[in-house]
Amino acid sequence: MGIFSSIYDYVTKQFALRSISKKPLYVEILKYTSKAFNEGVMLQVEQKNKEIIANEIVMIISEIDSSNDPIKVMRNHLVESVIEFTKYQVLIFDKNDQKTDPAKLLETEGISGELKANVAEIIKKDPQFVEIMHGLPNPENAKEEKDNALNFVTFKYLRSNLIMQSLNKARIHLGDCNPIPDKDWFLALVHSQCVWHEEEYRKLIGMESLLVSDLGAVMYSTFMNSVISGAKYPDLAFKEHWAESISSGDISPPNFYNI
Repeated sequence: MGIFSSIYDYVTKQFALRSISKKPLYVEILKYTSKAFNEGVMLQVEQKNKEIIANEIVMIISEIDSSNDPIKVMRNHLVESVIEFTKYQVLIFDKNDQKTDPAKLLETEGISGELKANVAEIIKKDPQFVEIMHGLPNPENAKEEKDNALNFVTFKYLRSNLIMQSLNKARIHLGDCNPIPDKDWFLALVHSQCVWHEEEYRKLIGMESLLVSDLGAVMYSTFMNSVISGAKYPDLAFKEHWAESISSGDISPPNFYNI
């Protein structure tokens, strides 16, 4: 288990070092992370990697807590985490496996669940992935190459999901959400960036677009601008900005955009 007896002890000690261990925001994130680290697929992650992820979360929460504008700092980190998460989420989605899609995003515009079968090809062609994989041992055969690609994507997915969900907990704790949960904007933010990444990957490997408009992915990607700019309800700002495109059918946002 390493120097700490558990991930709970590790996160607690790290937060204590920053003198915020009794603050409500810390307690909220600690409750979530200590549970998330020790259930489901996170049980497969090595302890040393859990500690690395925990330290990332500690640093982010500390920055939010010490800021004069915690909501602005939180939103910036949240958008960054969603962009990172969705980059891997669309490669994890499997149209034949509902367990890969707890939020039911495969039923929405721009997301197919078809990319997982092509993950090895995507990793060989995406410049960022090429650079990362170049620093790892060469696979001995095609099967090992595909397995390595999936293992890499899976770990990145788990890491980014935990950070993103921790920030979403912080967002709700700070009251930066719709008081009516069914009208909250977080899922729309995630969907919008999934659409962007899926479209980019499809172009990369020569797959046909899923969108009506050539600018559809760009339109969706701008949802994050409403978050960063500080709009109280980013979904409302998005709807107002793209009202004409939505009306014409150039994009057809799911119901959770509250259109």
